[in-house]
Amino acid sequence: MILSADGKTAVPFADHELPLLQGQEPGRKVTCDRLKDGEGFYESDTLDTFFDSAWLVHVTFAKM
Repeated sequence: MILSADGKTAVPFADHELPLLQGQEPGRKVTCDRLKDGEGFYESDTLDTFFDSAWLVHVTFAKM
């Protein structure tokens, strides 16, 4: 995913562009013609806090 410089717009990659970030640094500035400013940053943390919390609860209670 590429995140705009202001952090308000995220552009997903197409299937043919995956896998991504192998050897790429999250936060590195890149050009993107789909963003208004024409550039953004690689973002590797694409899961929201709800998913993260739900995963933690699932793993914790699965062991009980």
